[in-house]
Amino acid sequence: MSRRLLAPALSAVLALAVAVPATWYVATTRAGAEPAPALPTGPPDRDALRAQLLEQLPGGDVDGAVTLEAPYDSETAAGLPPGRYRVHLICGLLRRQGERPAEVGFFLAVPGRTRRLAVPCPSTPLVVPEPLDFTRDPAGAVSLLPEFTEQRPGSFLLLLRIVPVDGS
Repeated sequence: MSRRLLAPALSAVLALAVAVPATWYVATTRAGAEPAPALPTGPPDRDALRAQLLEQLPGGDVDGAVTLEAPYDSETAAGLPPGRYRVHLICGLLRRQGERPAEVGFFLAVPGRTRRLAVPCPSTPLVVPEPLDFTRDPAGAVSLLPEFTEQRPGSFLLLLRIVPVDGS
């Protein structure tokens, strides 16, 4: 009779010995796991993102407004007639996996002065605090140059809209 009880008892002890550590491992591994990162929810292509950002930028209906798209690999520039201008900017993300930029850096240059600006990405429309003043010049030039980093190009889009200030 003792042999009849011994075999099932040993089986039960062995099963318990295997089940408890396995259950503990699964429970602790699951409890300490990092949550899955959220996927970017931006538009799937640059044209859709551009349209979305342009709708949000102010000054699109103002005569003389100029919109520049910040390239990620070269410089872009625009010439402006004499006057005072306000610079509005916005940054958006494409729907892509991978590292997302916390901010996008670029250089905004006008004759005699270059400023480094950093824009959070994604952002709402922002305004550069100092207006561009070309009232004493026959014409103004604005140059936009990206800050070259290790950031994967093409995962973001940065737009600037240069809008004449009333009364200039």
